[in-house]
Amino acid sequence: KEITAKQIKEIIYQSNYSCLKEVIIFDVYQGKNIDPNHKSLALALIFQRIDQTLTDKEVQQMVTEIIHTLQKEYAIVIR
Repeated sequence: KEITAKQIKEIIYQSNYSCLKEVIIFDVYQGKNIDPNHKSLALALIFQRIDQTLTDKEVQQMVTEIIHTLQKEYAIVIR
C-alpha cells in the first residue's frame, strides 16, 4: 500500500527496453476484495519499434521480466 505508482513506473522504465515507449497507470483501487494493506494498480505498457514489428513472444518476454523485477523489488502480486 505504501509503494507509490511513481515508484512502480520508475522500476519499469529502469528495465531500459528501448522499445518501451510509455507506462500508463489507468486505475488504482483500494477497497472491497483487496487486503486493507494493499492496493491494486492497472497498467498499460506501450512497446513500439520503428524498424520492425514486435512479436507477441518478444513482448511477453519483456513483460515477464518486468513482472519478475517488480516481484523482486516490491513483492508485487499479480491478480
